[in-house]
Amino acid sequence: TWNTWTYGGGWVGPTTTPADEFDGTACVYMGGNDAAGAGLNQIVFGLPNVPYTVSCDSAVNNWWWPAAEMRLFFLDGNDVILASSVTNCAAGITAYDVGTPWSNYTMTATSPAGTVKVKVEFACPAGHGTIRFDNAVLTAPLVYPTISNVYPDGSSLMQATNALSFTAASTATSIDAIIARAGG
Repeated sequence: TWNTWTYGGGWVGPTTTPADEFDGTACVYMGGNDAAGAGLNQIVFGLPNVPYTVSCDSAVNNWWWPAAEMRLFFLDGNDVILASSVTNCAAGITAYDVGTPWSNYTMTATSPAGTVKVKVEFACPAGHGTIRFDNAVLTAPLVYPTISNVYPDGSSLMQATNALSFTAASTATSIDAIIARAGG
């Protein structure tokens, strides 16, 4: 679920205007005038010491000079920001009333120790104008835990037990840390 925010009269919403679309699908637009801005974000479960990559397509309308940012925030269990990374998707603007065409932006940042959540945000934090974002993707290398020594293992119809047992291991983080994060 994406959460939206605005301040000072900023705007944010989906568009289906064909002239504003990148690939024929709805995109999100946001912007603001004097001391106004807007954005949207999503928070997902995260782990420490993992390279997270966020990418999107972005364009800037050709009026005034808005800011356009793609952001990653690494949060602890209390939602305190441990580290952040920002890419300026409007860096190509060189003068007022000059926009930028649709372009792809990619940014990778490694989560610091203590990371429990990753917040992805697209924002127009300041400036005059409207920006658009589409096709946002967050990726990280997946390292699944291994499960072995499962009992009962299904090798016979009636295995004598009233308990499930297994061994779990992970090369990415400790199993105890995963259980603690899951509230177990």
